[in-house]
Amino acid sequence: MMGGGTSAAVRATNGETVHMTDTAICPYCGETIVLGECAIVATEFVTQSSSTFDGLTSAGKDPHDDISSDGRHRPLSGKRVFGWAGPNKEWPIIHLAPLSEFAAIPRNRWSRLTSGVPMLSSVDEVGPLEDLPARICPECETPLPTDVDDRELLTIAVVGVQGATKTHYLGSMLHTAYHEQALYESIGCTEFAPDEQSAKRFHEEYYLRLFAAGGKAIGVTLVTEDIRFRPLAFRATFRDGVRRTLLFHDVAGEVFTNRAMRNRIAPFVRRADGVIFLVDPQWIPKVGQYLKHHYGMAVPPAPRNQADLMSAVTEEIARTRDLSMVPAAVAISKSDLIVGALGGTFRFDKDPPVERDAWMADMNEVSDEVEGLLDGELRAPDLLAAIRRLPHATYHAVAPLGVQPGEQSLTLSDIRPRRCLDPLVSVLNRITDSAI
Repeated sequence: MMGGGTSAAVRATNGETVHMTDTAICPYCGETIVLGECAIVATEFVTQSSSTFDGLTSAGKDPHDDISSDGRHRPLSGKRVFGWAGPNKEWPIIHLAPLSEFAAIPRNRWSRLTSGVPMLSSVDEVGPLEDLPARICPECETPLPTDVDDRELLTIAVVGVQGATKTHYLGSMLHTAYHEQALYESIGCTEFAPDEQSAKRFHEEYYLRLFAAGGKAIGVTLVTEDIRFRPLAFRATFRDGVRRTLLFHDVAGEVFTNRAMRNRIAPFVRRADGVIFLVDPQWIPKVGQYLKHHYGMAVPPAPRNQADLMSAVTEEIARTRDLSMVPAAVAISKSDLIVGALGGTFRFDKDPPVERDAWMADMNEVSDEVEGLLDGELRAPDLLAAIRRLPHATYHAVAPLGVQPGEQSLTLSDIRPRRCLDPLVSVLNRITDSAI
């Protein structure tokens, strides 16, 4: 924590006034920032060549009354621009950081001056609403989520190789948690809902494709350089009373399996507050043989040994974090393939109990069951060795779709997600238990 600064999320949770000297962690670069030092930028803007901008100038808003006349991005409101932020100077600064009067005071003395430090104004109070104002991180120059002022921002990383159904898993898991509000009984979550921007994206890119009439399997996730700046943000309040915003990233498997890409495009993984590893069972020999004989599918070469990937990610986290403080859940995806390949009846193929204590006990039994399968019939000692490097990791088996899409599109009646909440519940339980 930066010298003298108090966490804005903790202060807000306690019903206290948030001050300009309060701090937060940037979810994009991981740096501790002082909220009052963050300039406020317009994230909705126009360019000089657009008709909208021409309309603003004709209304008497002079585009050249700021420090420069060559900046192309201007706020919709026409408000004065003090400069441009961001690597490509794309964000118009509409309000400068107001901490100049404290500049000569060492930060380690701020805690003694709290009573004299002004409270933090919301971005909507200092920036026109039509500009969609946001604070910008002074370190990485990225606009911060609006929740940074009064909520703890937590990143839950979902990691796996290509084909591990990470996108389907995120869709099914978040659908169950949000639309069915299934976290209330299990872990006392009184709130779980996306912010407005994420709500639109989740509805269009996940819900309509998977769970609305005419839904179908989602296609391959594309590699996008800016994915770390576009998380799905879900607001949650748990039994410890702390209001949090959970950030989830839908990242192409190619990013995770390439060290350079992983560190450039998905640096949030090594700083994650919780990690869910998805294991694709098709590259476990016994399951691969089942796919070949039952579906006539020739399993392609694995894009990377999944145990190697898990070890690499674990090492990266361990360089900056105490692994025992990072909750981890390992989930075998496509659990319906495990049932088909091995036959028999499995606890992970049944819906969990609803009541919290019963669900926790059931998840413990599933964890033992899955660990036993990896050590026995599935014969995956390399995976087990990698998983056991993670202190207190839990084992799960999930079915994001519950059926293999094959060559035809799925219909709504085909999709039968199974136990997709278990890994998230396991991770969140450890986070909230450590906070109480």
